[in-house]
Amino acid sequence: MIRWYVFATSSTPGLEGHLGMAAPETDWIDDELAADPEVGELAESVCLALWVDQAFLRRARLRFLPRSEAALEARLWFSPLCRTNGTLGITLVPAVAERLRARLTDRPDRLDTIAHFTASVRASDRPAAVLEHLLRSEMTATEAPDMTARLARLRDTLLDGDPANENAIDDLSRWILAQMQCLPAKARRRPDVVLVAVAAAERLGVSCPLTVPEDLAEEAGRIRSRLQNEFDVGITVWTDGLRASIPPAPGTHVIRATGRMAAGLTIRPGETDDDPIHATIWPGESQVPLTAWCELSPVLDSGPAHLLAGGQRLADAAGRRQLWVDDEGGVTVLDRERHDAVRLVPGSGKNTVAAFDADGRRMVIGNGRIIYLLDVSGTVATEAVHPAAVAAVALNAQGDTIATVAGDVLMCGESSRRTIVGPVRALWFDADGSVLLATDTELAQYLPDLSSRRSVASWPRNALCAITHDPATGRIAWGLRDGKLMIWHRDRLVQVGSSPWQPTALAIGDRLFVAGNSTEVLRFGLTGGQQPSLNLEIYVRQLRITDGRLIAAGGGGPVLLESDDGTRYLVEPDRDTESDVMPPASDLILRLTPEGNEALSHTAAEAALTAERFRPLPGALVLIAQAPADYGYHQYPRDEEIPAHFVHAGDVMLLCAALHDAGVGVAIRLTGANWQALVSGARRWLRLDVDAILMEPEGPGVDEVAGLLRSLGRRLAVYDRSADDSPLLAPVGNPAVDALLEAAGRVDDAPPPMPNYPGMVPPPPVIHRFPALPADADVRLMILCTALALPGLTEVAADDVLTLDPEHSDRLRRFLAERAGHSALRTGACFVDRTEDSLSITRLLDAVEIVCIANTTTVELTLPSDLVSRQYTLLASTDLPTVADGSDVTLGPYAVRWFRRAPAGATA
Repeated sequence: MIRWYVFATSSTPGLEGHLGMAAPETDWIDDELAADPEVGELAESVCLALWVDQAFLRRARLRFLPRSEAALEARLWFSPLCRTNGTLGITLVPAVAERLRARLTDRPDRLDTIAHFTASVRASDRPAAVLEHLLRSEMTATEAPDMTARLARLRDTLLDGDPANENAIDDLSRWILAQMQCLPAKARRRPDVVLVAVAAAERLGVSCPLTVPEDLAEEAGRIRSRLQNEFDVGITVWTDGLRASIPPAPGTHVIRATGRMAAGLTIRPGETDDDPIHATIWPGESQVPLTAWCELSPVLDSGPAHLLAGGQRLADAAGRRQLWVDDEGGVTVLDRERHDAVRLVPGSGKNTVAAFDADGRRMVIGNGRIIYLLDVSGTVATEAVHPAAVAAVALNAQGDTIATVAGDVLMCGESSRRTIVGPVRALWFDADGSVLLATDTELAQYLPDLSSRRSVASWPRNALCAITHDPATGRIAWGLRDGKLMIWHRDRLVQVGSSPWQPTALAIGDRLFVAGNSTEVLRFGLTGGQQPSLNLEIYVRQLRITDGRLIAAGGGGPVLLESDDGTRYLVEPDRDTESDVMPPASDLILRLTPEGNEALSHTAAEAALTAERFRPLPGALVLIAQAPADYGYHQYPRDEEIPAHFVHAGDVMLLCAALHDAGVGVAIRLTGANWQALVSGARRWLRLDVDAILMEPEGPGVDEVAGLLRSLGRRLAVYDRSADDSPLLAPVGNPAVDALLEAAGRVDDAPPPMPNYPGMVPPPPVIHRFPALPADADVRLMILCTALALPGLTEVAADDVLTLDPEHSDRLRRFLAERAGHSALRTGACFVDRTEDSLSITRLLDAVEIVCIANTTTVELTLPSDLVSRQYTLLASTDLPTVADGSDVTLGPYAVRWFRRAPAGATA
């Protein structure tokens, strides 16, 4: 679990007052006190106590309101004046207590009476009573002579308490931190009170609620050091932030951090002066979501990378201002001239869209069904409520006209409305005031009053990957799934080039910039022709051009970590071990039980023996059954859904536990006539600790279930029915080898891959299914190792793998490890080259190239000389001799080798 406890923002008042982020209004307090004066008087009599138990409340009522009935206590107990009310006592709302104490300061005699009564009743040496004594001392200006000593004893209790009472001392720390805001401001500034707060916060591993002045920094540091422990933290930089683990997970960068119950880290994007991001890393595995961005000058010199806490997207940019929307729907305006950030809308979990006007002085925000028009200070000009959730917004150049899409209705201004068809992808105002709307199938232009519409361009359904607009010139550019890059300007449509992968973001100015979730940004001329690419430190998912500058946003890049003791670590992303898109649980699926086999184990011992056979292949995925999917709201699979070779769901859970202990995952194949039944069944099976669901639908359309796949996460794979098409490569006579060639041919004919990013639904992976493999172990190994170089998942019978001898099994294990260690083998573009005696598969991602060479014949094959040069590194096996550049090296019959070429200038 991650707890953020610092987010640097300015204190500029803004939309917070309209959406509940500013200090709460207190007018209701006077209304509540006036509505029931007796309740107000009783609350006033106990306002000098931080916590009111039943006995104290009863004595206060009998002392100050002797003629009242016991029901008065209940009226206060359940009134809005109380912040908490439980079986043991109540606490007043801090603003209420402050208002009541302010009333008492105008009546010194009553203040003295209540203070004397509270002190006599609450006299106690309990550590929690110290703060109450301090409160009364501040109110009456008569400090107890031993107050400093009592606060020192309270601090020592937190620091050196009895280890046998750790839980009680932690509860005391929580109580102290909760009551700090109830103390008067003067009391909160006392040095001994600040040090008590530091000790309580450090015990719990949270931030101190009080500001520590510079003259107390050294003493506060000593207190922290007395309570802190040292942790070894495993860190990996991914494109969406950090992965942290305590204790360190294998293969991570290990750093040393300090903290009480958790490790505290300060995060910066390398050596920059940006405000730091603070995170608390708790034991176990944690995710620290981060967003990185950088700004390129008009001559395309890249500035330093910057970090934002949490997952955020760049909604718009104008002038020197940027509009960011986080994963919770919160909106922040980042002003690069003033170097500050103003949080305008709190995270509400609602879908939020936002846009600037031409100069960035006004903005429109759609939060759920509500639309706000406001300036950058947060002052709301207009506010409107729509009948449906707002999907897109746009603001004209002058900042006085709003266009929105809510449901299937396009609106412009106050009265113009028009029905649209298809999900909206983008909405803009053109320079002439017309409205441009891009949907899933076309780009249309509307007059400002929406009275007229014309179709500008169209594309196949689901083919649009990214689209952008230049308001200064009116140019619109888009990229399609087949890699085509198009620009429309003044009714002229031009294809300016083609991307080697599906674009995720575009930006257009004096040229076209194309990003694809990698560090490379492509450049194209406006009339065609590719220009030299840009290589940045971060993985780019979004692009914007404003004020002549290119803004690239995404994730990754070097991260500077600093622990609480001042130790600093610079951690860079390991691109060979990184991927945002993981297969369901493995790249290799082993069918344990063919349909109709009822030989599966039903006891713990038999399950352990079955699982032990898979231990030599850690990370593999074992397909234990095929089950029918049925629609319903049951929590777990019903008896009729349990395959015949299991007696009940408990047998499945028993086998899952044994396989997990052996280091392999578990999969279930579901079959059904419709997607609703498949997804309903998948939910039930995933509750049995199954790692992956393989869906084999009888109906059409992976596209129809994109939202359902998102709701279930990424532990799903869907069979591509196009895999049943005829082979694209000539068969060689061996059915298993022919199946391999067919799979490679389908991949080679596929469109460029779609890069994925957090929040995006990845396309379902193709599953290469091999009914049976040859008896010859060398041929089996060749097919398995070559299939692992293809995109997608490989499914084979478990016996075809488990019967390999130890030498072949060890080689397969090494190939699996290499597959897991290189993102190019999982998400990179794939190119297949088939000759009469070999199959060559090349995978490319972010300038990293992996080449697989498979000899598909019974004779030796001479490898190309460049593959054994110093430019390439042999992967997965080391049994090729070291030779001079240009010398011939042969590959034995049915042998497979993988090679890696590092980026230019890198060490292989």
